[in-house]
Amino acid sequence: MKICFILENFYPKTGGGEILFYNLAKRLVQEGHSVRVVTSHFDKTKKEELLDGIKIYRYKWPSFLNHAIAKKSDLEPHVRWADIVHTSTYTAAIPALRVSNKYGKHCIITVHEVLGRKWYWVENPIIATLLFIFEEYVVRQNFDAYHCVSKATAGDLENAGVDRERIFTIYPGVDIAKSKESPTIYKLFSINKTKKIFLYYGRYGKTKGINILLKAIALVQTQIPKEFMFGFVTDNPEKIADDIKKYGINPEIILNHLGVPHDKISGIIKSAYCVIVPSITEGFGFTTAETCQLSTPVICSDAGSLLEVVSGKCSVFENRNHFDLVQKIKLAVKIQFGFIIPRHFLWVKTDRAIEELYQKLLKDNTDEN
Repeated sequence: MKICFILENFYPKTGGGEILFYNLAKRLVQEGHSVRVVTSHFDKTKKEELLDGIKIYRYKWPSFLNHAIAKKSDLEPHVRWADIVHTSTYTAAIPALRVSNKYGKHCIITVHEVLGRKWYWVENPIIATLLFIFEEYVVRQNFDAYHCVSKATAGDLENAGVDRERIFTIYPGVDIAKSKESPTIYKLFSINKTKKIFLYYGRYGKTKGINILLKAIALVQTQIPKEFMFGFVTDNPEKIADDIKKYGINPEIILNHLGVPHDKISGIIKSAYCVIVPSITEGFGFTTAETCQLSTPVICSDAGSLLEVVSGKCSVFENRNHFDLVQKIKLAVKIQFGFIIPRHFLWVKTDRAIEELYQKLLKDNTDEN
């Protein structure tokens, strides 16, 4: 089978979507399929390369609200080559569908999350309205199948007007490498092992709820023992530093560090006292799932899919309620967590289900002809 992924971004960027598609593409190659990834070009990446058997083609595309917009002329030779076209929300989806329709190819879209009215929780009214309208426009297009990464996302997609029969919930696999090269949290921040770190790791995005966490820290910082600190491993530590001042937080209680490559993060998570996931919206929740896989305690919000993902030693706070988060942090200091039977998300199940979806669409097309 020849599969063409048309994506806004791809590895080495390391958000949840990039993790999903890199692992999926790599595993499909291992299964004997031919895979191309057509994506945007950014600094220090090659325009063309072969990575783990995946042929990657990168193009300079314009952007809309920081989302790359694929040019149809760049997509055409790759779509003509493919048996199946697989794209993702948001801006890559429409050009991918248009070109797929032109050449009579099946087009699947992966929907990471549907914010709907929740856009107004994280953006000003004008931007939120534009994003809400654009999201509705994208998801209501006539894709052959909608792959959702959680039941929560599938429900939001159905509420947006998509036919249930075309929605397929397939969880991503979670396989965080236990790299020997990964530093501990103590080495990363150059602190001694008497300190206990509540860790946030991931990108600095408006939906990630970092402002909720900082509000909680501002309240709780004088109510917990001094050996407890809060660490941030993000792609934007400068913004964290600015927000510390904004919320009146004692800077000595906060540690900042630039984002660590995803394949070097496991030792940092393992050595953290607890990971906090304060997301306002969440389509799947790789941070939560990875933390649980490494058996580190986690405090997460009840946003989106997180209740489907969290397991092991954990606490859950009410979404956007920093007062509730304060209480969960104080309980965590006393080693008081809940417990959920561990959940496992296996890549072998993910790629098998995706492969079966491709085969179903191709078979349906053959039967129709």
